[in-house]
Order: sequence, then structure tokens, then C-alpha cells
Amino acid sequence: MLIDLEILKKEFKLNVFNIVHVGANLGQEVGTYNKIFPNSHIYLIEPQKNLFKIMNRNFKNNNKVSMFNIALGNTVGDVNLHLSPTNLSASSILKPTFHKEIHPEVKFEGSEIVTINKYENLNFENVNFLNIDTQGYELEVLKGVGNNIKFINYILAEINTKELYENSPLVSDIDKFLGNLGFVRVVTVFWNDDCYWGDAFYIRKSLITNPQIYRNKIKNYLFKSVFIYKFVKNLKTFLSNK
Repeated sequence: MLIDLEILKKEFKLNVFNIVHVGANLGQEVGTYNKIFPNSHIYLIEPQKNLFKIMNRNFKNNNKVSMFNIALGNTVGDVNLHLSPTNLSASSILKPTFHKEIHPEVKFEGSEIVTINKYENLNFENVNFLNIDTQGYELEVLKGVGNNIKFINYILAEINTKELYENSPLVSDIDKFLGNLGFVRVVTVFWNDDCYWGDAFYIRKSLITNPQIYRNKIKNYLFKSVFIYKFVKNLKTFLSNK
């Protein structure tokens, strides 16, 4: 998680009830959630069987944590999960493509069949904070939230500016989908200066002021301008080396 939740809480006066974390891995964020939102119940969703066994062992006696060994998306049934033994957090339902080029150290070998369900089919109680880290599958997870989106106020999601996995959505696709549902992207943090992937925080528009909305629209516009500049610069460098 690249975004500091403590800073978010202070800046946007977050009033978090309960939390769903999709793609929880080993539940590394539980300690942070407990510290910053001590009254929240945490629902951890992790499809990888081996990771879930470890996570379950670590939190089975924690009455503030519930765990589900499934994937979330916009379908119900079974799905193939591409595995990465060298980076367990890189595994994805989508086939890795450009990810292999920018992270050659991450190897993808083998797969496993996992159960997939929709958020709207599960009985999460009083959840208004959704964290999605699913390696390009974020939009499918959001589609599966269905009418329950009306209960969500805050969304933290991994975003991409290039298609790292086959048919994975870009940040503009996430922006459009959530914008139509009344959310605005207010914070964006990228892994490095290449800006291929990072984390974005969306908040329901009714919970922030108009000046905050306009300020963050400007920030998003400036980010887009910087990204275009870097793209053109890299393209010129590439062409000059041809």
C-alpha cells in the first residue's frame, strides 16, 4: 500500500466503519488498520490457497478479522489464477503482459483454480471502506459490488497507466466508472517516476468540499500533463536511437 492512511484520515476526516480488503495477501495491513481505525472490523479476501493458510493461522483468533479464501469479481464460479512464485503479490486472474517487461525479476509459473464471487453476494456488515489490490482486476471487482456501492464512501485501488496484464483497465477507466457513481480521485501515488502503476484513493463527492474537488481535479490534470510529457520524451529518445 503506497498511500499513507494516517495522512488520509487527517486530510479528509475519514469516518471509517468496517473495511473490506480484496487481495489481502498475508494481511500485512491489518496492523495499520487496527492502529488508525481501531473500532473497525476487517474482512480479508485472498484467493491463493497457500497464502490464505498462513493468513488464517495468523488471524484466526482475532475477533476483529474475518477471512474469505475466494477471489472477487463480476462472475460466480471458478477461475484460473496466474501464479508468481517470485512475487506472491503479483499473481493475477489476468494474463501478465507488459508486467514482464518492467519487472523481469518477477516470474510467472503455474496457476491454480480458485473460487470467484461477487461482493454483492457476500454479507459484509456496515462496510464503507474498500481496498482493492488485484493486479489489474480492480474494475471487475468494482462491477461486482453492484448496488452495495451506495454504502461505500472510500475506495483505495491499485491503478495502471499502461496495460500490465491482458485487457486490464487503465486509471482513466476506473475514474470514469467511479465518477459515474459519485466518486472523485483525490490522491494518486505511483511506484516510481515511470508512473506505470500505483495506488489511488477515491472518495464520495458528497463528503468533501467543492474547493477540494476542484483542487484535486487540477492535480489529476497536472499528473496527466506530466505523464504525456514523459511519454513524448521517451518516444523521442526511442526514435533517436533507431
